[in-house]
Amino acid sequence: MNKILLLFLLLPQIALSNALPKQLAVPGGIVNIDLGSVETPAPVAFFQDKRVLIMANSHKWTAVIGIPLKTKAGKYTIRIQSGEQNSELAFDVIDKEYPAQYITIKNKRMVNPNPDDLKRISSERPTINKALNTWTEQPVDNLLFSLPVQGRLSSPFGLKRFFNKQPKNPHSGLDIAAPTGTTISAPAPGLVINTGSYY
Repeated sequence: MNKILLLFLLLPQIALSNALPKQLAVPGGIVNIDLGSVETPAPVAFFQDKRVLIMANSHKWTAVIGIPLKTKAGKYTIRIQSGEQNSELAFDVIDKEYPAQYITIKNKRMVNPNPDDLKRISSERPTINKALNTWTEQPVDNLLFSLPVQGRLSSPFGLKRFFNKQPKNPHSGLDIAAPTGTTISAPAPGLVINTGSYY
């Protein structure tokens, strides 16, 4: 399955906007955790060994934690580094049932890649992972996003997907249907860190 991958690094370190994302502590949702007064230097936070966005909000530092779609319900922690001090803060994730989407695909290689396809996927994975794991220490003005293109919302975020009745990864994006050649705009200021035609 060929995809054009265009990754925007959204420069997530200290955002000065007062508008926090809506909190919904579910798989695919967001958890906001207060970390103390902005009169102290900004702490550094990690969730599952990945850096977490820290925002200044209402005179407090707030950790904005994205919860992966495959996260199970339960108790989780974030690790906080503030100067030479380390601490942990806990939060709960509750379950959410996303709708299922069943798609019939005639090209069976798009459902079950052949050995050559698997070799290509394996060779491309390090490049994609490196782009996805990039972190830049540069502030953003806000967390407001605009639609990159006007069109029909064809597949919402979080769908449990089945290709030819086979379960696949949940849908981690938002699909917008638009004619070929339609101009696409960046949803927010950022840095393009990778482009390419990947499987």
